[in-house]
Amino acid sequence: MNKFITIILCLVVISSSAEGQNDPQKKFEESYIAWDEGKYTTALEGMIELIEGPYYAKYLEKIAQITGELYSVRELTADGSSPGFSPDGRYVYFHNGEYLNSTINVIDLLKNNKKLYEINGSDISFSPDGKKAVFFRLEKTADVKKALGVLEKARNAFPFNRQDYYRARTEAGYYLSMAKKLFEIELDTGRERKLPLDDYLINSVTFSSMGNYLYFTGALRTEPDICFLFSYVETTENIVRISGNQDDHVNKIICEPEGRFIVYTLTKSNPLPSKSSGRRGRTDSGSGDFVIHYLNTGESRKINGRFASLSKDGSTLLYTMKNDASTELFYLKPESRQEPEKIISTEDRIENPVLSVDGSLLAYSKMVRDDFEVYINDPTGKKERQVTKEIQHDRSPQFISNDKLLTAKGEGRHRRSYMYDLKKGSSTKLFHNNTVRTIAPEYGWTISGDGSKILIVAERDGDTISPERGVYLLDLNTRIKQEVLLKRLKNNLRSERDLVLKGQRMFEPIYNNVRSVTDRTSISKIFEYEKVLYDFDSKHISQPGNKQAGKYIYDLFRSFGYEPEYQWFKPSRSRTYNNEETANILAVLPGTEYPELFYVLSSHYDSNARCSGADDNNSGVAVLIEAARVLADNPMPASIVFAAFTGEESGLLGSREYVRQAVESGLNLVGALNNDMIGWCNNNRLDNTIRYSNAGIRDVQHASAILFSNLITYDAHYYKSTDAHAYYEAYGDIVGGIGSYPVLGSPFYHQVSDRLENINHNLINETCKTTVASLMLLASSPSRIKGITSREVSRNMIELSWKPAREKDVDRYIVQYKVLDGTLYSIETDKPEITLPMLENGTEVRIKAINSRGLEGWDWSRLIINN
Repeated sequence: MNKFITIILCLVVISSSAEGQNDPQKKFEESYIAWDEGKYTTALEGMIELIEGPYYAKYLEKIAQITGELYSVRELTADGSSPGFSPDGRYVYFHNGEYLNSTINVIDLLKNNKKLYEINGSDISFSPDGKKAVFFRLEKTADVKKALGVLEKARNAFPFNRQDYYRARTEAGYYLSMAKKLFEIELDTGRERKLPLDDYLINSVTFSSMGNYLYFTGALRTEPDICFLFSYVETTENIVRISGNQDDHVNKIICEPEGRFIVYTLTKSNPLPSKSSGRRGRTDSGSGDFVIHYLNTGESRKINGRFASLSKDGSTLLYTMKNDASTELFYLKPESRQEPEKIISTEDRIENPVLSVDGSLLAYSKMVRDDFEVYINDPTGKKERQVTKEIQHDRSPQFISNDKLLTAKGEGRHRRSYMYDLKKGSSTKLFHNNTVRTIAPEYGWTISGDGSKILIVAERDGDTISPERGVYLLDLNTRIKQEVLLKRLKNNLRSERDLVLKGQRMFEPIYNNVRSVTDRTSISKIFEYEKVLYDFDSKHISQPGNKQAGKYIYDLFRSFGYEPEYQWFKPSRSRTYNNEETANILAVLPGTEYPELFYVLSSHYDSNARCSGADDNNSGVAVLIEAARVLADNPMPASIVFAAFTGEESGLLGSREYVRQAVESGLNLVGALNNDMIGWCNNNRLDNTIRYSNAGIRDVQHASAILFSNLITYDAHYYKSTDAHAYYEAYGDIVGGIGSYPVLGSPFYHQVSDRLENINHNLINETCKTTVASLMLLASSPSRIKGITSREVSRNMIELSWKPAREKDVDRYIVQYKVLDGTLYSIETDKPEITLPMLENGTEVRIKAINSRGLEGWDWSRLIINN
């Protein structure tokens, strides 16, 4: 009997175990929670199990959305701009380069996305039937030489003067406009010809809806004072001016698809560049009406208001009027000739109003309290419905179809596109780089005429420093396949495992010491610093709070046992700030083994003039102060500078002054961390972004977060317009640091609403732990070695040599290189030189030092072989 019971119990256990393994919903929920908590290895292992299992179809789209893209996305170019579709949807185009090197790339979607033409020119416009296109080309004239000469002189001026450079661009724009000519290309043959319009300065051009003639805005070269609207009939070469003398300058042309009328917008300022007036060819955003010109009768109807949108079917037009107190939206049926209907009048800020394909709906972004949300409404204005409900800004709505809407989430430097299904009330992320850690900021979206495809301009690799931006084609008719998603998940799992293992190996020799220090950070102390700084109100260098905050930080440093100093200076634009001095506050923790080497932890303590800056940047300063406190009695082998910078909001004044004096005094600064805006939390997750110029420091900070905190970290190659930029200008890529996720995502950024109640103090504490751990690893490890050279010692051998490591405790070096078959060789040497077999040109050799405690250098030094 006992034996029988035992067998039954075993069967129950086995059955329960099998049931657990075969419960895909439970596995999905566990994986989702792990992902949300930043436990990416566990999450990815579970997701792979699901996608490889029999229930993959049920979870494929959900997992695709969690981990990246759902729809097929193809990179058209890694460096492009201003993409678009031809009206018939057959061709895609984008631009490369500038001035004489500007090219238009035309891709034929009907020929398997084959690149059809690479045209020397810019600003292409296609005929409705897709048979031809017109574009601008700069002819190599004396005007172009003058323009390039003016720009070159301004770029190379020393010292560089930004205002002089802008004036030079204005003058160059005038010369270039004189050399700009209009060309036509036949898309089936590639045959080009210049159109006989040399007597005109042309600003913009578009085909008529029927394609039988062109509209262009511009002026006779002999009379450039007013920018008119003209029509040009190619068959007869007849040119007719449409806009009248009573109109302002014509800026933009919109053609109704059935050819019944055109709309052109007016502006008070001439869009044509002018050398004499300093005009750069920009329109005045604060002025302008628009005109509906009926083609059958020649009648023109001028509307007092700002044109906003024409529905794709041409049935409905939307425009706005603004005064000091309100924004008004008007709805108009152009063909009816009836008076416009006012449908909305509100004191709320309204931006980007657009109409659906058939004009039955309108969408707009509206700021009700702190952030913009997207709303839809009907033509009566009485059925407003909020579409987005996100603490970040939601802006730039575009209708994909009558029931689907594209919106952009976030601040301009890190926007992400989402598609909202207006019937189902659901949203879909459209674009990503399909990695776990690296962000992919988006900058522009163009929807095809039939709503099936979207062109996206983005930095998919997270590199916001290089000027290149990619152009991507998203196909809403093609969704991700099982094998593609599985490859994504496995690649990300491999990367996450490598990141964790690398971090564990990196910190192993000092793990216990780092843990003992990071465990000492106090959320109570952090809040104390935040509250005192917040109570100083604005700490802008023009405000009393600046000096009060500086003294507070100075006194705290002294109370921790440091000998702080004020680094006083007078801002270069001192008249703007009442001729007052301001100061950086510095404290140094001397190194125990190589005190002549310095690492800096910095944050700016000034704020925007409008607010106290609870996030920007009391949050960063609180981490700076707390890091100084917990490290005060834990000196590292290298010296550490704790730097509270002033004047960041006034043009990186404090950081540039610090770096100037550091270079002048010969300070051996080998690495830096700069934290800015780290206290705003978008949701339940404690996450921030590593903003780096050095990939080695990036990996140190990821490892620090994983091993010593609950912080979830993302990354971006990013330093522009932050204090990190000052380090980069003088010392190169030695910088890391942490900022918000999404980057500048807080709707309170530079607003009076940047208040203490909007801050997550636990997030700041976890960021502090990550920062302290990063700083300890950097200041304990060998810095990047310098001076790698190579020389041929025989036909089959080369010798590499480099300057000895600056740290006294380095006892060996590791040298790595990869040969053509992919084999990675790793060799250790105890001298700053090594002899290797002759390597192929283009082979990358990388070297780092290792000290007596087994700590490797935090970044590789690299050399590309060029025999």
